[in-house]
Formats: sequence, structure tokens, C-alpha cells
Amino acid sequence: MTCKIAISKDFFMKNNKNKFVTNSSSRSRVHIMRSEHDSLITSVNTVIEDNSKLNCRINGLNKFSPHVFILDKDLKIPTSSFVVKNSFNSGTTIFYNKNNLKKIKLLKKKNINLIKIDLKNNKLNLHKMLYKIKEFGFSRVFLEAGLKLTESFLNYNLIDDFYLCVSKNKFKKNGKLNFKKNLNLYLKNKKFNHETVNLFGDKLILYRLK
Repeated sequence: MTCKIAISKDFFMKNNKNKFVTNSSSRSRVHIMRSEHDSLITSVNTVIEDNSKLNCRINGLNKFSPHVFILDKDLKIPTSSFVVKNSFNSGTTIFYNKNNLKKIKLLKKKNINLIKIDLKNNKLNLHKMLYKIKEFGFSRVFLEAGLKLTESFLNYNLIDDFYLCVSKNKFKKNGKLNFKKNLNLYLKNKKFNHETVNLFGDKLILYRLK
């Protein structure tokens, strides 16, 4: 399991005035990360908020876009979202819990694979979801999601490699969703091998559990 988070120099994950947290070099590196994994996990909230493509858009690596797994407990995903429309090309699977027969039928017509799984603490059971992903034959999983889902994976100690993309800029009053507390909790009392790459002012830090 690999996780990637992009934050500003003052630890914010969102900028109220700019949708991009990091520079173009950092964002290109994320496309390469996607190509190195056979599957990607995100949340329906990320799909709704960003309409993320979640594929690899670098010439020569396009065919290595990962299969997309979306956690969507109540099947809220818009059928107009890119990952739904693009499912015939790269493949999309939705993990859900609430039955909505009309939505299920509509999504299946769009080549979406739907898997119903149990809840744990009123959320989709992450361990059961990962076992399902393994059963499907995927072994290199990339988590690219928002604060809440990332926090859940970190709290359950499900992350092996943690990439932190740090912008050279501070967001200050325009910042939203501060990740500092979560980061400190994750790093506390753990032993890592870590390395840092400079990306034209931004930094990419890899924390790998020993």
C-alpha cells in the first residue's frame, strides 16, 4: 500500500483560491506513481469534489493507468463523472453498502463493477475491501484520497510507503484542511527509512516503514 498526500508548506491540503497544491513537476511525478501501481483507491467525495481523472497522462505511460476502486457507501457517485465515463478504458470498481437498485443498474450499464461489503463503525470495512482487491489479483495499491479516508488508512496502519508532496508555498488564510496533526500522529513512535527529492522548489518526501 502506497499513499500520496500533497500539502502546502504550512500543512494545508486545499487552497480556496487555487485548485493546485503543488507545482507541475510534483503533479507529473504523481502520474508516474500511478503508472507504477496496478490499482488506485479513492473516495466518492474526492470524485465529487474534484472530478479527478485518476489516470496516467504521460506520453508512453498512458496504457499503465491503474484500475480505480472507489469507496461509495451510499452510491452517491455522479454518472457524469470522468471515472464512470472512462470505465470502459481503464476499469472502475465501486465498493458500496446501501442498496439502490436503480443506480446499480445504471452503473452496470456503464461497465462499472460493484461490490457490496460490510460496514465497520458505520464506514466501509477497509480490511475486507483490501482482501477483495487482493482476490482480484491486484498487488500494488495506490491511495489517492482526501483527509478522512487517508486518516482512516493511517490510523489502521495500512500504509507501507507514504509520499508527502510539500509545496514551496504557504496558503495562510486561504488554506483548508490542515494535515499537521495527522502527520505528527503518523510519524510518532514509528521507524522509517526516508528520502527527499527536490522538484523545482517543492519537496517529495518518502517515508518507508522499516
